[in-house]
Amino acid sequence: RKFPKWKVNRRNTMFGATALNSAAGQGPCKFELIKFLIEEANASVHCINVASASLLSLAVQNEDADPKVIRYLLRRENMFNINMRRTSQTVKWKHIRGIARIATQTKISRSALLRLVAEQGGATPLYFAVKRGDAEIVEILMRHGAKASVKNDLGRDVLSYCDAFPEIKGAIERVQREMKRVHDDDKKKSSKSKNVWDD
Repeated sequence: RKFPKWKVNRRNTMFGATALNSAAGQGPCKFELIKFLIEEANASVHCINVASASLLSLAVQNEDADPKVIRYLLRRENMFNINMRRTSQTVKWKHIRGIARIATQTKISRSALLRLVAEQGGATPLYFAVKRGDAEIVEILMRHGAKASVKNDLGRDVLSYCDAFPEIKGAIERVQREMKRVHDDDKKKSSKSKNVWDD
């Protein structure tokens, strides 16, 4: 409202991020700002930066991730593929991730930065919640269909990153059991209703 000529979806030149990407990925207490940018300023929720981070991925990756923001984003119909893997958007990032993956897999380098870049290639929002040890956001994502079996570019799924957070592993396994039970119950109900119609 204050800046009617402001181009809200303009990307910065360094990372290709918009104001909405930056609001989601940096700092605490961003719910009202994110809601404003989406609902009032018509900011695009489909903007992916050059490192291939989606809005949901950035919101989960934020060290000050707010469960309220995550729920808000997930409630918006057809906005996000919750299991979207990070894939490099530019030749530059393809090379950076490729070098990091090779250096990590062959143990040419023990650089924590290279390992981090390699791990984030192919990562989903669930990966970032697990790496931060955020059990509440892990459960939110799992209940919205996040799959723990999706592997990153190093061939690892999120359970392989749970060593430091056994409670996260327990939460993932609990939600997987609950989802399987619900799926099995739905199958039984469907089978019973089919049998009724056959009679």
